[in-house]
Amino acid sequence: MREEAKVAIVGGGIAACSLAYHLARLGWDDVVLLEQDELTSGSTWHAAGLCTQFNSSYTLMRLLRYSVELYRSLEAETGQPVNYHACGSLRLAATRDRLDEFRQRAAMAELVGVPFEFVGTERLAGLNPLLDTRGLLEAAYLPTDGHVDPTGLTTAFVRGASDLRVRRRTPVTAIRRERGSWLLETPVGHVRAEIVVNAAGQWAPAVARLVGGDLPLVSLQHHYVVTEPIAELAALERELPVLRDADASSYVRQEGGGLLVGPFERDRSRGCSTASRRASTAGCSSCGVCGRRWERSSLRWAVREFEEHDCPAGEAARTRRAVKAAEREIACEACGWVAVTDKYRGPALLAEHQRIGPNKADAAEPASG
Repeated sequence: MREEAKVAIVGGGIAACSLAYHLARLGWDDVVLLEQDELTSGSTWHAAGLCTQFNSSYTLMRLLRYSVELYRSLEAETGQPVNYHACGSLRLAATRDRLDEFRQRAAMAELVGVPFEFVGTERLAGLNPLLDTRGLLEAAYLPTDGHVDPTGLTTAFVRGASDLRVRRRTPVTAIRRERGSWLLETPVGHVRAEIVVNAAGQWAPAVARLVGGDLPLVSLQHHYVVTEPIAELAALERELPVLRDADASSYVRQEGGGLLVGPFERDRSRGCSTASRRASTAGCSSCGVCGRRWERSSLRWAVREFEEHDCPAGEAARTRRAVKAAEREIACEACGWVAVTDKYRGPALLAEHQRIGPNKADAAEPASG
């Protein structure tokens, strides 16, 4: 495959596909999207899909209002259901400081045009009969908030960008500047583009490293729980508003006949001692003979290119090249600590980090092998 485009978007999640859709609306019809697997297969497909217009930034609140309005109309435009539930949202205030924060947001919402109400405990109990209102002062109620199906929304964006060229299972393995444009290497060929957009989500730092960049993004592990059907929910005439408690760092929304509950872990040191933490799959490899180096979003692709590259030293170097250990970037998902080591020392290094805890490990220089 040899392809040319005005814009090449690296990534196939909600951000990448939304960008493609909006470029199409602006008349940009020469855009290619490169996804290493399937659309939404990163963090998009399993997101809770919460849509709120509550924000501390005037600009972002305007953008969020536009997003909610777009989600309401996108299905009619593209024919793809996005399942936007305009159930509203509630944010709980148990302290005066929290109420002061809400008042500042309410003033901003009035300027932006976002519906924003304060509700007392009596109205709060009516909006969410399952909620224990003891200890609460008031709540911020945004009636046009809601939640959406992330996969359906992403698909709608792609359908709305009619001229978009989508290349699935096409990981970008190298990016370099050549003859006034960018050349993107993939296992199935090259793509030449005037503009490259890094919209790779949790893999964005690895893509940035392909051009020598350092993107300070860290993936954090988050769980949500979906309950069995609850009889009290079946008796309600309307869907519960999305509930957020900033002091408890948690959210709750209705999921069918049950609830989806998402707590956030605030004590990250507890996460480092969990045996289920896994090393990042991002990695790199290098040839000990010619010095060429490959930094890829997948260790598998880095090693494959190392093994298959045409070394200037010729066949005589092949056996020496084969015994070189591929380097691997290993990361703790709990706190974002990163180190580069060889593939044999990686698991032991991560285990040692988890044993001594993030505070000590973060202060040390990453080990290098």
